[in-house]
Amino acid sequence: MYLKKNKIFFTAVLIFMLSADMCHAQKFLKYFISDTTKHRKIFLNWIPFVGYAPETRIAGGVVGIATSHLGQDTLKERPSSLQLAAIYTQNKQAFIYLPYQLYFHQQVYSVYGELGYYKYNYRFFGIGNDHPLSYNGEEYFVNYPRLRLTALKKLTKIFYAGIKYSFDNFDITSEDSSGELIHHTIPGSKGGNISGLGVATIIDSRDNVFFPSHGTYTEIFIQPFTTWMGSNYTFTLFSINSSAYFKTFPKQVIAFNLYYESVAGTAPFYLLPELGGANTLRGLYEGDYRDNYAAALQAEYRFAIWKFLGGDLFGDMGEVVGTPDEAALNILRYTYGFGIRIQIDPKQKINLRGDIGFSDGSPAFYFTYGEAF
Repeated sequence: MYLKKNKIFFTAVLIFMLSADMCHAQKFLKYFISDTTKHRKIFLNWIPFVGYAPETRIAGGVVGIATSHLGQDTLKERPSSLQLAAIYTQNKQAFIYLPYQLYFHQQVYSVYGELGYYKYNYRFFGIGNDHPLSYNGEEYFVNYPRLRLTALKKLTKIFYAGIKYSFDNFDITSEDSSGELIHHTIPGSKGGNISGLGVATIIDSRDNVFFPSHGTYTEIFIQPFTTWMGSNYTFTLFSINSSAYFKTFPKQVIAFNLYYESVAGTAPFYLLPELGGANTLRGLYEGDYRDNYAAALQAEYRFAIWKFLGGDLFGDMGEVVGTPDEAALNILRYTYGFGIRIQIDPKQKINLRGDIGFSDGSPAFYFTYGEAF
């Protein structure tokens, strides 16, 4: 749905994000105004959002998704997208965040990331791969602003390279009096800044950003966090996230995802590689398992059911370890499940996603928007 009055609001947000100061706003205005002769418009979907996840329980709010072709880009190129979400949850969590994916100059340059503020509570299950699934962890409360920014240049048809920056300022406001974190012996249990600048590469041959039916997407980055960048912790994060999509029969897709992360140095517990949540090993609580190394392999079969309804079946496996020589098949964690898809934007192929994930414990329910990978 295209809303003229809301287009003005999103134009202002986009200008603010891309301008070093507002006096330069006019320079960027040409990227966002309508130009029907060149097929440029901002298309905006406002979605009253109700979601569910084990980490939040019922969550409600509003999500705005704006898409447009910026500058001289035409409808043949991928659209830029900007989302703005304000959410409050049954667990009394509140957050506002703005993920963005912007393309410029016929896709030669791209900028993506997230800007947000979170008032949240998590559960800490310890570090390692061996706690029982029946363990509910210890609850802690935290407030933090977040900035994620990756800026890339297109070097070949599908290969991008550039820089990646991450910043969080964790303020842990409350801990479980009977837990581990309150003793402040675990790195990160006192909160603090993480600030890191590194290099990133992407290989992207997907046919659609929101719901690919064929192609691959691989992001690799290495990111040092150092005191001279304002980080209270010194470590290096290395990550590979790779997905492949195969169209089998009409309106049916098989998707695979490989995830690997590792840290070298002393990272705070909240930035250690982890498993669980709405995107990695659905069925486990987010951060259920965390350590210096994490790896997961996920597969999903996506299919149409009727008109705007679709479905999926998925199966995942993964593990975390402290050192590479601890990796073993007998410590793998497995999850599986199924879900439905409700298409809310046929043109951009944006879906609402409802999944049920199973592990050895109770089922976990997820209702959100966008695909897991």
